[in-house]
Amino acid sequence: MSLVGPPVALRERPSRFWPALLWAALILVGTSWPNISVGPDIGGLDKVVHFGMYGGFAYLLLRASRYRASWGRVTIVLACVAVFGLIDEVHQAYIPGRSASLADWFADILGGATGAVLSHFRARPTPSTLPLPS
Repeated sequence: MSLVGPPVALRERPSRFWPALLWAALILVGTSWPNISVGPDIGGLDKVVHFGMYGGFAYLLLRASRYRASWGRVTIVLACVAVFGLIDEVHQAYIPGRSASLADWFADILGGATGAVLSHFRARPTPSTLPLPS
């Protein structure tokens, strides 16, 4: 077993990661627009958007990286999503009309945790999906 090189999931099926990479690009493009106004200023609505975007990102990332669902993998994906969210918040501090927000980052992490856990449980076999003994 070689410890050098890309992870097994990436070596065998790199196309699995395209949805997660495209979702990450969508997040970065969306947070790079200066002075964006997407509708009425309803308190907390931006946190719901952060929650949903990062929840989707974590869901896709965990789905792409899986061979066996494990809590360790969920933790790694959540750490990656948290770092990505932090980098994105710092990036927004340099965009005119945007700002970095700790509350937004917490919404990113909470959304990422929810998406990762949902993906984890969706991938686990249930008694009805297990093969019947022969």
